[in-house]
Amino acid sequence: MRTLAMLIVCLAAFGLAACTESAPRVGVVDAEIVLSECQAGKDGMDYLRSLSEELGEKLKKLDAELDENAAQDKLEAYQQVLAQARMQLNTEQGRIMGLIQTGFDEAVEEYRAKNKLDVVLLREQTLAISPAVDGTKAVLALLDAKKIVVAPAAPEVPAAPEAPAETPAVPAPGETPAPPAQ
Repeated sequence: MRTLAMLIVCLAAFGLAACTESAPRVGVVDAEIVLSECQAGKDGMDYLRSLSEELGEKLKKLDAELDENAAQDKLEAYQQVLAQARMQLNTEQGRIMGLIQTGFDEAVEEYRAKNKLDVVLLREQTLAISPAVDGTKAVLALLDAKKIVVAPAAPEVPAAPEAPAETPAVPAPGETPAPPAQ
């Protein structure tokens, strides 16, 4: 009996000890809101919209040049320009999203460290949250403070070919070599 009472006291003590340990500190961020409302996201959307319109105008001009009896080579050229335009738009979208995503990740980590949180979850991964753990506005402010510049990618400039090294002229048999130029 005494052993049973001692066992109950020990279990109660362990239970109390477990209850006094602090629970993990959690924050939640709505990434969709942050990415759509941050200045870099707005700038990125404006840039992609203007690039899309520019490429669309270019394609309209080419399309106007084509008629029902267009030669096969003109159709192939049009399809090639269309494929390049799509690839350029997709490449720019990926590059811009990469810039913003990197800034977002840094802002979330800064928010987590500043608020001494153990974990930050995405709003999309939670069913319900208390407004007290919502860090969306704070992360948005941290991301905007990073001043991410969304600008067109620098055009790839092919490297200039290196000038060939001067090779001394080999004199013909019987000729004397010319003195080196100074």
